[in-house]
Amino acid sequence: MDSTIGAIEIGTLLSGVLFGLITCQTYVYFKTYPRDAGFTKGLVAALWVVELVHTACIFDALYMYTVRGYGDPASLIRFPLALDATIILHGATVIIVQLFFTYRISKFVQKTYYLFGTAVIILLVRFVAFVVSGVAATKMTALINFMQSWKSLILFDLISCAATDVMMTAILVYQLASRRSNVYKSTLAIMDKLIMITTIAMMVCFLTMGEKNFIWIGILLVQPKIFSNALLANLNSRSSLREVRSDVLEMTVALYY
Repeated sequence: MDSTIGAIEIGTLLSGVLFGLITCQTYVYFKTYPRDAGFTKGLVAALWVVELVHTACIFDALYMYTVRGYGDPASLIRFPLALDATIILHGATVIIVQLFFTYRISKFVQKTYYLFGTAVIILLVRFVAFVVSGVAATKMTALINFMQSWKSLILFDLISCAATDVMMTAILVYQLASRRSNVYKSTLAIMDKLIMITTIAMMVCFLTMGEKNFIWIGILLVQPKIFSNALLANLNSRSSLREVRSDVLEMTVALYY
């Protein structure tokens, strides 16, 4: 039970806590940056709605496993419809966030359009893989059947996720080193954290993934919330960065006068 229902329960509860942080960060964003571009505000709003639906779905799946299926061991092998929906919602969240970071980095980094294009292609292929997996899951009643049929696609998602993060961060590290600039230091820090998280998730999934093991599901339930919080933290950190730069400027002026 620890590696089945326990894994899903822990992942769901952590996901719920992280959704609370997403809601707080979303409120702070709209309160602090009312003059942001409509596209950015729309993206944040859409991301919150996707996360809301994702959270509702995973809690419904947990309710099915722990309440409606209580005392029924056979319920553990079922693949509830709510869990099917989370596959596509998970994909939408991760792709939106990674495209956002990729776009920001491409605006800062010059003459790397081919790498940016490669990252976009990988992300679009990943989203198609998420949709295909989600649709396929709706046609299967047993989790074991889904694992046997689509295990390679899940592994592809984990590998491509880490590969995209590594590639974009490597570009940014090179540019920062060559320019000796800290303009996007916050973005770099967040991307580094994403690499660490996704790499750990990938390794855990490689080591624990099995037909009777739900640990990988627990990790995937939490992953989109981490990505969304990273995006919102990046947007909300702009005011603090401006304050730091302002303080540095004032100190510099004081030194000269």
